[in-house]
Amino acid sequence: QAGIIVGDKTLLDKIKANPLKRALRADKITLAILEATLKLYEDPETLSQNIPLLKTLTLTDTELRRRGAAVAASLSHPWQADVIEAPAQIGSGAMPDKTIDSISVAINHPKCSPDEIITTLRGLSIPVIGRISDGQVLLDMRGADSLETLIDTLAQLPQ
Repeated sequence: QAGIIVGDKTLLDKIKANPLKRALRADKITLAILEATLKLYEDPETLSQNIPLLKTLTLTDTELRRRGAAVAASLSHPWQADVIEAPAQIGSGAMPDKTIDSISVAINHPKCSPDEIITTLRGLSIPVIGRISDGQVLLDMRGADSLETLIDTLAQLPQ
């Protein structure tokens, strides 16, 4: 991660004089990565294809519902799945409480608790990470970037 500090010259001079500035300054590799990232913003048309987070945040409701329907349809009896509206957490660290509207697949099994389902999902050949909310296991469709891989992995669920 990198940041840019801007502000009043007197405040910047205080930062420059602080010994921590040298220890916390960005190195050449960080600056090169920051420069490359900022250059991507020169072409707004391709921005969401080049910055994965923007691609995820700008998915349409239609695409999220399509993903949800495909995942729900892929689960076989006795697994049950419903496509529901559920907010997705978009940040941690500096923005742990920020959410965005999203679509999730709520997964249930008549013989398994939500904790058991989560453990089973994480134990698949490719771990599937969901969350428990209101007693349901939710798979957020903003995180389903490789839908085919997700569906293939869910096919490994035991009956």
